[in-house]
Amino acid sequence: MIRFRTLIAFVFCFYSVYSQSIVEKSGKDSNGKIFTYFENDPLQSRIYVLENGLTVFLNINKEEPRINSNIIVKAGSTYDPKDNTGLAHYLEHMMFKGSDKFGTLNWQKEEPLIAEISGLYEAHKQTTDTIKKKLIYKKIDSVSALAAQYAIANEYDKMVTELGAKNTNAYTSNEMTVYLNDIPANELDRYMMIEYERFRKIVLRLFHTELEAVYEEFNMSQDNDYRQGLYAFLNGLFPNHPYGSQTTIGKAEHLKNPSMEAIHQYWNTYYVPNNMAICLSGDLDFEQAITSIENTFGKLPKSENVPALSNIKERSITKPVVKEVFGPDEAFLFMGYRAPGANDADKYKLMLLSELLFNNDAGLMELNLNKSQKVMGAGGDIWMNKDYTTIIVMGKPRTNQELETVKDLIIEQIDAVKRGNFEDWMLKAIVNNLKLGRIKTYESNEIVEEFSTNFALNRNWTEYLNQIDEIEKITKEDIIAYANTLFKDNHVVVYKRTGKSGSNVKVQKPEITPIAINREDESKFVEQFRSIKTKAIATEFINFNEKLIEKSLTDNVSVKYIKNNTNELFSLYYVIEMGKQHDQLLSLAIDYLYYLGTSKYTNEQLTLELFKHGLSFNVSATDDNSYVSITGLSSGFDKGIELLEHIISDAQVNNDAYQNMVVDILKAREDAKLDKNSIMKGGLLNYAKYGKKSAFTSIISEDSLRNLDPKILVDKIKEIFSYNHDILYYGAMNVEDVKNKLTASHPLKEIKALPEKKEYPYLENANNIVYFVHYDMVQTNILLLSKKQIFDKNLLPQISLFNNYFGAGMSSIVFQELRESKALAYQAYSYLAGAKKQNDNNFLLAYIATSPDKISEALSSLLDLHTNFRKSPVLFDGAKQSILRQIETQRITKESIYFTYLNNKRLGIADDYRKMIYQQAQKLSLDDIEAYFNSNIKNSNFTYLVLGNRNDVDMNILSKIGTVKELSLEEIFGY
Repeated sequence: MIRFRTLIAFVFCFYSVYSQSIVEKSGKDSNGKIFTYFENDPLQSRIYVLENGLTVFLNINKEEPRINSNIIVKAGSTYDPKDNTGLAHYLEHMMFKGSDKFGTLNWQKEEPLIAEISGLYEAHKQTTDTIKKKLIYKKIDSVSALAAQYAIANEYDKMVTELGAKNTNAYTSNEMTVYLNDIPANELDRYMMIEYERFRKIVLRLFHTELEAVYEEFNMSQDNDYRQGLYAFLNGLFPNHPYGSQTTIGKAEHLKNPSMEAIHQYWNTYYVPNNMAICLSGDLDFEQAITSIENTFGKLPKSENVPALSNIKERSITKPVVKEVFGPDEAFLFMGYRAPGANDADKYKLMLLSELLFNNDAGLMELNLNKSQKVMGAGGDIWMNKDYTTIIVMGKPRTNQELETVKDLIIEQIDAVKRGNFEDWMLKAIVNNLKLGRIKTYESNEIVEEFSTNFALNRNWTEYLNQIDEIEKITKEDIIAYANTLFKDNHVVVYKRTGKSGSNVKVQKPEITPIAINREDESKFVEQFRSIKTKAIATEFINFNEKLIEKSLTDNVSVKYIKNNTNELFSLYYVIEMGKQHDQLLSLAIDYLYYLGTSKYTNEQLTLELFKHGLSFNVSATDDNSYVSITGLSSGFDKGIELLEHIISDAQVNNDAYQNMVVDILKAREDAKLDKNSIMKGGLLNYAKYGKKSAFTSIISEDSLRNLDPKILVDKIKEIFSYNHDILYYGAMNVEDVKNKLTASHPLKEIKALPEKKEYPYLENANNIVYFVHYDMVQTNILLLSKKQIFDKNLLPQISLFNNYFGAGMSSIVFQELRESKALAYQAYSYLAGAKKQNDNNFLLAYIATSPDKISEALSSLLDLHTNFRKSPVLFDGAKQSILRQIETQRITKESIYFTYLNNKRLGIADDYRKMIYQQAQKLSLDDIEAYFNSNIKNSNFTYLVLGNRNDVDMNILSKIGTVKELSLEEIFGY
């Protein structure tokens, strides 16, 4: 193991680069605006507060000409009224519907109809008579159809799509609701214009269809055993506080009995500038950005009364709280503890304590439970909220292991901390790894998420910047004392067992008249938006020969070099031209390596050695390639390649570890057959593509696993560098030093011929066959699959534009019709999935998750969309602009340069094919896309994959579209 003196030197080096104390200062920009900055802040970010109380966080990152935006409202599901749970979440949905200026054709005519709908919902909520409720809802549907004549669906999405925005979304948590976008840097003014308008005035248009989509989201949560287990766990921790007594999605009866008046009241109360923040990080100018924000959001009136929620005090937990949940998925447990809130004086102790227990690398649970093979898996986290913090641990049992045993093993790790049974240096190593993680955060725009959380929790930003320095002051004695104070017999545990759920809610679908979406109409606001011209950003395409410096180590092995000019991080990848389909045992060998030591280190010592040096070691395999990597700080590069080469060349057989791994593999196989995602996207999808024989079903038999000599696997690891491979280095060292170090450390063996690769041919398209698999669930998941043409790079522009226009995103044809107009689903899409390698096929995939009583309409609507082309010049122009703007502002940098080159190489493309897409997309017309649709999409022969409960799904409906074949799990998994 590493000498303590060496560790101290490493710590000192790391600390000297990082540890100057952060001091809050005040400054004034050239326009006279006061801002806060932070002395010794490596980001050099600024915080402004406008006169109306709006907080603005600005950070510059010149990595690419884009800006990440978070708009935060300091109110989430905790603030929901008890009789309107889920309100904050469906308000989040309604924020995408527009204002009185956009999303409407005629606000004067639309407004009284929406007011009438609001009154009808109040009457619907007040009555308990079932017949009266149905009559009122019928009236709601009727008036909604009238109001929809004046509505324009998705105008918000159309505008941000035209900007070239990415990752447009929102989320609601306990303490905040956050609206996200990633925009081109030159579009900040137009973006602020849009965002100001939707935060200026909310209009609850297209309400009943959106609410039905939210109810489908509720059904998705009912089908998620992890979500149901989590709800039970939080309710055990917080039986009285909204953290546990309510859920973000809300109760079924509240979703079915909403109040538009309550939504308006909530919005008026909390969606005010002095309760909000805007966080921007990217290629921005401080003064231009704050001016843009002030010219828009600065107009919002300040509220004089933003009520603070009173902390609902929970009683102390004096003995363990035990609950059970049942569902069809694998067994697992949630357990944990309640701790004080995010601003408690001991919060830094809690952060360090959690890292000691579970840090994904070398926490006590990783070392003593996962790597020691005592459980199938265990890990945890802390969720800090204003009033309380949740300490949560998840555990999965091994074969024939009781969940109660898993709980006892987890408590053993907690007791170990209470007794001080951990190495003194672990705390220093944890701090160093936290610093490493902070560097990674600083090189991305994800800093907006950190600020969002701190704002919502009422924390000063200096607390975040000084957080690691504060953690570093904590001693082992402090942690022991704190753990003994925090952890007693005061845990909550939820045993989620495999069985039939008795808590699912099934509600008959309401009769909803499909509403007009008026996709070709535009509001005057959108016309004004379009009239504002922005200065274009020049595209930058990659010349791989220039960006990748290549140095040969031998005739068969070369190093590809990319300079890191940003920070002191390095990455070293060995990319081997052999994958799982060349050798069936390769993946098994890689899994086995996770548990092995060497002649010098035990497995635990090896894990700690890497952790001490802030290094991450990883080995993985795909069908075609294998990857060995080491990443960390440049100061740890020499140690990193030393350990990497040592692990690969000196791995030692451990028979017990192998036998334990086999038992866990066999259990994982059985657990996969209980997981609906593995069933649909693993077994069923591969069965439809390949039939019974595929890479998915080509597994090592149980007998072969049990009888295999593990030395064979170790030998495969040791010979992995005997096959053709590239080496990628990304870091701050110069290329000659990298070459010399690799030449000295990487023994170059005689190159072996690759084993023959096992290929699995695709099936021809079936003539409308329906594969059905039974699963005990509320919703029904439907996937349509059709094999298409062999990959042709010349079709990439058409495919990119078709996907963007037709079925990908919230402003697409599919989304608008299936969700916005007909409320058939929360999730629906259709796209052409491109081939991953040359001479491979593209596939058309169309998906919808819906309630069983909506299957007939969902299928007929989905098929109609793929038969009759919907022609919308407005959506087409937006889709085209989106592609062009995204390419203009995309920068392929760092390690992505090499992996983009590698992916292109697999497709037989030598250059940056984005250039072709960019040039050709500008010339393509809507008629061209229609012609592509008619030639490649229309009247496709589909294979229908249906996952649902046979007791709820009407097989007669399925039989109308094709021959129905119910498949067993054994058939699709191959075991």
